Amino acid sequence: MEVYTKVERSFWQDDFILDLTPEEKYFYLYLMTNNKVNTLGVYIFPLRMAAVETGYNVETIGKLLQRFCDLGKIAYDPETKEVFLKNWGKRNWTKKTAVLRAMEKDRSQIKSVEILKIVTQQYETWIGKSETDNDKQSERKTGNNGEQSGTLRNTEEQTGTLGNIGKKLDGRIENRELENREFKDIAQDCAKENKFNQTEAFEQFYQTYPRKKSKDAARKRWDKLKVTPALFAEIMQGLERAKKQKEWQDIQFIPYPATWLNSGGWKDEPDTPQQPQPPAPEQKRNTDISDVLARRRKMAGVDL
Repeated sequence: MEVYTKVERSFWQDDFILDLTPEEKYFYLYLMTNNKVNTLGVYIFPLRMAAVETGYNVETIGKLLQRFCDLGKIAYDPETKEVFLKNWGKRNWTKKTAVLRAMEKDRSQIKSVEILKIVTQQYETWIGKSETDNDKQSERKTGNNGEQSGTLRNTEEQTGTLGNIGKKLDGRIENRELENREFKDIAQDCAKENKFNQTEAFEQFYQTYPRKKSKDAARKRWDKLKVTPALFAEIMQGLERAKKQKEWQDIQFIPYPATWLNSGGWKDEPDTPQQPQPPAPEQKRNTDISDVLARRRKMAGVDL
């Protein structure tokens, strides 16, 4: 049986997609359409297989995963090798009984505690929204005699199934938390809300930099640095120091932003102004010509 992933035609016009590089667009589409994606958008993501299928090397795959973690579009657990597409539910979760059962089965196989928490939170929000939609549907389908149609009864059964799934997940999360409490930093960063936006941070740096040249090269170097909030503060402070240096007053002596980032220019200490040297004392010149002649005659034994 063929399985399909829903990708809207407006995908390429989305503001988020338009800001991505061609490499990032290709990888994000791969995340949504490879054959490992399940009903939840949570699946095992083997790096080597992804490298074979996309043509990228493993190092590039790892960097792209971190990139989309920073953008808040995915959660990735390096311990369990699982990835979760955070926007998957908006387009692919449905209230069909068969789909709900498949979703329940897929959730029972999630190994990552952090990813399970995120999925549960989204799922419970979706359940609440579904129940609200069901109430509205009930009002529309209730006849004058107060009896509901068969379609409405099916909807109530589905809502009940959702509630049971939520209760089971609560117990599973508690057990998982006791089994494993520690993950690598990347898992914690990906699981948190994206409070530090890499794109916005770079744009702020680039707009502040006095010589705006080779933006793409600067962006690539910025991504390689994996800038954290602390490092961002250091870079901006170093940039303010550099802008006050004498040589930066002439635009032709200011390095390109990519060059400055590559050399770690924000770590440079400001130049120490040289203290002016006191002028050398002038030797006293004897301008008395007669005294000079007298000494020479005396040395020569000439009678004055």
